[in-house]
Amino acid sequence: MALAHTGPFAVRRARLELERSGARDGVAKLVEQHLESARSLARSFSNGVAALVEDVATEIEGRMP
Repeated sequence: MALAHTGPFAVRRARLELERSGARDGVAKLVEQHLESARSLARSFSNGVAALVEDVATEIEGRMP
């Protein structure tokens, strides 16, 4: 990746290669696992903390392609 050319074509190609390698799915799974851990931990605190973490987690999930 460090040696890749820049520009729209190169970006599309890099994205395709990352998807083919499974890296994108792997990162998505890691994000999901961490969000679930955060939600679980937040449930041990007050309802306000749990609600805040839920709102932030939902926002993060909404930004994932």
